[in-house]
Amino acid sequence: MSKVLVVSNCATPGLVAGLRLLCPGLEVEGYEIAEARADPAKLRQDAARSDQLVLLPGVAELLGARLAARKPSVTVPTFFFSGYHPDTVYLEDGAGQQIVTDYGAYHSLIGFAAWQAGLSEADTARLYRGPVYQELGYFDEWDRQKALLLSRFAEQGIDLTGPFLGWLRGGCFMYTINHPQARCLLDLARLVARQLGAEPLAYDIVPRDMLVSGSVYPCYPEIAEACGAQGSLLFKMSGKDRLLDLPQFLRQSFACYAARAAAGLRPAPAFGAKLTRFQERVLGRFGA
Repeated sequence: MSKVLVVSNCATPGLVAGLRLLCPGLEVEGYEIAEARADPAKLRQDAARSDQLVLLPGVAELLGARLAARKPSVTVPTFFFSGYHPDTVYLEDGAGQQIVTDYGAYHSLIGFAAWQAGLSEADTARLYRGPVYQELGYFDEWDRQKALLLSRFAEQGIDLTGPFLGWLRGGCFMYTINHPQARCLLDLARLVARQLGAEPLAYDIVPRDMLVSGSVYPCYPEIAEACGAQGSLLFKMSGKDRLLDLPQFLRQSFACYAARAAAGLRPAPAFGAKLTRFQERVLGRFGA
């Protein structure tokens, strides 16, 4: 039985479950990149005992050139797609530490930028509407993100074109910008299995969804209408069966930001341009 080691991000449990389900002839183990970075010696030991590797980009460097060169491997990029959630950003303090609220690690750019500008929670809530999204370029993000997702995987020899179409038919396939539903990871596991030289079983019953227990960010109604999904303004909290409506979400976000204001909050570098666009295109308009 061929031994496969999977080292990826939060998609690791879903990929491992999918490979085990579809390929009973493979012995599949895995853990997330944070664990690998914390104990690179264990990573090298586990990789040496494995026949094949499924790795996030950059993990091979932790193995060392000699070990990486002699182990057949498949590179699986980070699954990132913000087409349904273009308002989502990560925040950090002046020291570069990620900001996490009671809701989770995901923040609303509109909410943060409005708080930073001194708007009230009530005035901020009124910004969650189509004309504001238009000014922020949110309706343009879908096509751009689709192209980026497909090209990122295609560079590693993984063609997501067919599966992507199937995901669309099932509605919003992302819980957050980096957490896909289990059905996506099952399809991805099927493609990875073929790259490993295995023939996956013709089976499409989705295994237990490992990511649904985390935060679930809503696809705002106007954005959902534009991309054929079901929209809402309800935010599911991480690790809890509890929903926050928009006023509740803003209240806990504003409280977190106020408590940490002295730390110098800002969007993570990848999202800085969105804050600039809000300041240039929304502030002073729309009641902001």
